[in-house]
Amino acid sequence: MSDEILNNNDNDDTSALFVSAQKKKKAEEEARRKAEEEQAKRDAAAAEVAKMEQEVEERRIKAEEERLALLKAEEEAKQRKNDLAAKADTSATQEAVRAAVEGTAKKIKDSKIPKLIGLIAGVVVCLAICIAVVLTIIEKNSFHIDDVNVDEKYTSKEADYDIELMYPGELYPEISEEKTDDGISILFEEEKQNGISTKIVISDLVDDDKDKVTRDEAPFYSVKDLKSYLARTSEEQLNKAVDGVNIKDTVECSYSEDDPGAYSITYKFDTDEYYSGSAYAWIEPNSKLDFKVVSVICFSKKEDQVVVEEFRDLVTAKNAKDAFAMPGANPPKATEVDGTLEENTMHMLIHVPEGMFSKWSGSTPTFSVWTDDNGAKIIVQPIDSTIEGDITDSQADVLIDGLKEIADSGVNGMFTTVESRQLISDDISKKGWIGYLAEYQTVMSGVTYWERIRLSLWTDVTTEQKYWAYIITLAPEVNKNDYKVIFDKTMSTLEDM
Repeated sequence: MSDEILNNNDNDDTSALFVSAQKKKKAEEEARRKAEEEQAKRDAAAAEVAKMEQEVEERRIKAEEERLALLKAEEEAKQRKNDLAAKADTSATQEAVRAAVEGTAKKIKDSKIPKLIGLIAGVVVCLAICIAVVLTIIEKNSFHIDDVNVDEKYTSKEADYDIELMYPGELYPEISEEKTDDGISILFEEEKQNGISTKIVISDLVDDDKDKVTRDEAPFYSVKDLKSYLARTSEEQLNKAVDGVNIKDTVECSYSEDDPGAYSITYKFDTDEYYSGSAYAWIEPNSKLDFKVVSVICFSKKEDQVVVEEFRDLVTAKNAKDAFAMPGANPPKATEVDGTLEENTMHMLIHVPEGMFSKWSGSTPTFSVWTDDNGAKIIVQPIDSTIEGDITDSQADVLIDGLKEIADSGVNGMFTTVESRQLISDDISKKGWIGYLAEYQTVMSGVTYWERIRLSLWTDVTTEQKYWAYIITLAPEVNKNDYKVIFDKTMSTLEDM
């Protein structure tokens, strides 16, 4: 009997050991399975980050290629210009020397100096009489700037140049308009033509490739570029408007971060016929939102430069109210987000002030940009996500690290004019929504911007597709407080369409 009990005990011990081993094996297999699943999830997160980084890098490479191509084109154009200038300068110098020698020889040969000496006494007497008469005439016909009222309207019938102009109706009863190769020229002239004549010239604003600059494209040109286009076009306008112009002084607008203003340029000039002349030019959109250069050109046969400039300022003040301004010069007029923008790829509704932002025509399903009239931009890039199910803590760590790297490239991968970027602050989120926020102080083409980046996981309710919503908001630093109110509301009210 005791042997049977012993045998039974042996069997029970063996059975217990077997069960324990099986449990241990099962536990080890479960732990291995979980570790493999966790590693797979981490690998999936790493692959997700790599995919996002690749898309961002491809965009950066494309932007760099465009920048280098632009620099090469500019250098080639500059070299051609220098070659032509050198050739022209040599020819012009030789011709000028030859003409000067011939002219001097002729003057010496035909000299009438002995005869002129005998005439001096008579001229002095006549001069005194003439001065008295001229002073009387000047007093009678003197120009009083305070009497000028810029009260009449004129708009060209040419569709592309339908910018409303103001002029002094009582002073200018005669108006004539002429169509030119690149715009229109309007002459305002006094009836007796003995005072100040005015020409207002409107021409297309074109870039270095001779493409028209539109409201749609203007936010992507640098301040330096737009100043250059304005200077080139306005000088051409002036030389065509008045024959034989001798430009004596030019004053270009300058950019100031504390007090940015409108794009403008001023000229002082004279000619053989007109002893006093001045012009003021600016950039303004027409009804189609194509940008034009408008020049107010005033000139007189009298030597009264101060009065001509005062008159030019009077006419300009009534006409340049809608001049296009530099970044930061036209801050937001409202901060309520009562309007919406639509990102159609991931069906995202973006709330902003009504009528403030316009969508760039170059936007694509993978890259959308909206701009306002003050240099601010909203940039949205939807990036397909392959993440499935709930995100684990270890996945979140991998993703956040990747999002930080992507944010660090920011506008560097979108614009070729970035001079510097400095991280101001950043924040991560692993609960409620997975994402990363970062703020930078970014300098582009001499203008300081407040740049904010938001990278977060977004589910399109319509298609059930997941995306990484890569959103950049960019605004002039000088207006940061106004835009922060707007963009804080924008980011907190994102919704599915």
